[in-house]
Amino acid sequence: MSTFQRPATVSDIARPTKTITAARPLERAQLVWRRAVTLSDDSEERDPFEVTLDLLRTAHHGPSTMLHALAYGRTKMGKRPDDPVVRKAVHLLEETIAWLGREVDESEVGSVTNDTT
Repeated sequence: MSTFQRPATVSDIARPTKTITAARPLERAQLVWRRAVTLSDDSEERDPFEVTLDLLRTAHHGPSTMLHALAYGRTKMGKRPDDPVVRKAVHLLEETIAWLGREVDESEVGSVTNDTT
C-alpha cells in the first residue's frame, strides 16, 4: 500500500522572518556629490562651463543643494584627505558655487580645517 502525499502549498513553504525593504533613495545633495566625483575622476578634459552646468542641473539649480553637497564632500575629504579625486570634486563644487555668486565660507558646516583650537 502506498502513502499519499499532498502537494506543497503556500502555507507549507518557509517564509522569511525579515521583510526585505528597498534601499532608501539618495538625497539630491548626495547625487550632486556623486556627479562631482564622477566628473573629477574623468580623465577627459572638460569645459569648466559644461561642468558647472552639469552640476547645477543635477542639483535642479538649487544653491542650498549645492552647499549641502559641498558639506557632504568636505566631510568625505576629512576622512580621506589624501584622495585626489575627492579633493578635485570638492574644488569643482566650490567653483560651481562661486560661479553662482555665493562665496564659500570655510567656517560653514562641513568645512575641513587643520586648526585644532
